[in-house]
Amino acid sequence: SYLEKAAKEEGTEEKTYYYKKQKELIENGIIKTKSAYTTPLRIKMEPIEEETENIKVTTKELIKTNPDGTEQVSTLWEYKNENIDFGIIEKAKQNYWVYKEITNVDLSFGNSQTLLRGNPVTESIQYLKYLPSQPFDRCNLTDIEAEDGVIVGSTINLTYKVTFINESEISYNTKNYYYYGEKGNAEPSVARATKMIDYIDEDLVIDKSALPNNITTEMPNMDDYFAQEIHEKIRKHDNKLVLTADESILPGGKIEWTYSGSRLLTSGDDLEFSNIVECIEIKTSELPSRTNILGNLNPESEITTLNSSTESDFYGAELIITNPTGGDRRIEIYAIITGIMIVLAGGIFIIKKKVL
Repeated sequence: SYLEKAAKEEGTEEKTYYYKKQKELIENGIIKTKSAYTTPLRIKMEPIEEETENIKVTTKELIKTNPDGTEQVSTLWEYKNENIDFGIIEKAKQNYWVYKEITNVDLSFGNSQTLLRGNPVTESIQYLKYLPSQPFDRCNLTDIEAEDGVIVGSTINLTYKVTFINESEISYNTKNYYYYGEKGNAEPSVARATKMIDYIDEDLVIDKSALPNNITTEMPNMDDYFAQEIHEKIRKHDNKLVLTADESILPGGKIEWTYSGSRLLTSGDDLEFSNIVECIEIKTSELPSRTNILGNLNPESEITTLNSSTESDFYGAELIITNPTGGDRRIEIYAIITGIMIVLAGGIFIIKKKVL
């Protein structure tokens, strides 16, 4: 364009010529133009003595020959200031994670005969496998290998642990820290996981009388904490807990909740227990205090379908009971012997009672 040509010219007359040509094209409608306006941005730089050393000054001599043959000499001064510190820093990142796992499994009969017991996370227990989630997965899996006919009549007790982890960068909620990077005597910013919703498998029985004070069954206001499209699904899910906490958690710290659920295993049971927890409120000492997005987890979702999610405010723990894949079958033998002993003991008791 003529403007590009004008930019390349150093002489005033040549530039004027190209500007006129460009104007003619616009006036004749050959070139359509649009105007755009932006809000003025004013930047005030405060000179610092150490930074003046970074200023580079260069000069360039320009010589122009006049029509009468004489030369006109001028000097072009260029100032270049590198590594300017505008005092702009990136605000510390806030990063929180929710984690859930089964920390104890107890499978036993009413006469205190135990088929298996232990922590699948920290112990190596026969017939009990712990399959921790892979990177970016949102569920831990625990597997029990046992014949259906063997475990019928036994009770399974599961202990769950929910963990809220503060992985945020350290920051200080003061004006001097964000303006000048000076923390002074300020304390690091903290976070509080004030509300978590835990969707328990409908087949598990929770002893509500044994719940700690920071776990309740009282639901918060639906409109304040949950997305509208899942209200009805949450109402249909009866077995749910609300986890609360007032403890302040420093970056690198965590808080934990623990509770237990049980189930009598009878024939025809669906031997699969899926639990999902979601964080629905976080408060921080930053200003303004941060509240996370509305809870949007569908409690009816298949837990394995959640692994593709990029959210970090929920986590699942699943236990399944499957048929043995081979190998040592002592658990079945112990269970059969235990059943026989129960029957014999009951028969002997009845016979003695009738004889006496």
